[in-house]
Amino acid sequence: MNWGKKKIAGTEYDLSHLNPFVLPLICGDKSYRMQVSFGAHSFTREFKDGDTPDIIFMDGSKQRAFCVNRYAHSLHLPAAICQAVDGDICLSRDSLALNTSLPGLEGPYIVVFNIRKMDGKRFDARLYVRSAHHRPNLEPDLPRAKFRVVVDNKIKNRKIRWAKK
Repeated sequence: MNWGKKKIAGTEYDLSHLNPFVLPLICGDKSYRMQVSFGAHSFTREFKDGDTPDIIFMDGSKQRAFCVNRYAHSLHLPAAICQAVDGDICLSRDSLALNTSLPGLEGPYIVVFNIRKMDGKRFDARLYVRSAHHRPNLEPDLPRAKFRVVVDNKIKNRKIRWAKK
């Protein structure tokens, strides 16, 4: 999904940095093309009584509300994903997660995502960011695996061996 621009309380916010992009990956002796896309949880929060209609974003059938802080953090998301390919992915409550940090933010910033094999000709895999937010109380010893190993195993439908830190 291309996010485009949205006017909220008279201010225009450009969400195009969250448009899907292709991330080429080399995993061992195999080259892959992975599509990276972002869900509304990357820049929205829970919808609350009193929120105005101009800040509503739909996430499937669920209303979410634009969040200025999450939007500011989301500006770093594409770069964080690109840099993560040389590092580790964590396993947090049966979800894939990237434990990273952002400039000016104290404590972990977690990016929760899915990776799935694609059967089309354009992409070998799709990484879909389900949520991204500041989580200062993130468990420090989450099981880990190399990003490239996880992608390769997902594409080949193989089990991932998670290591404790």
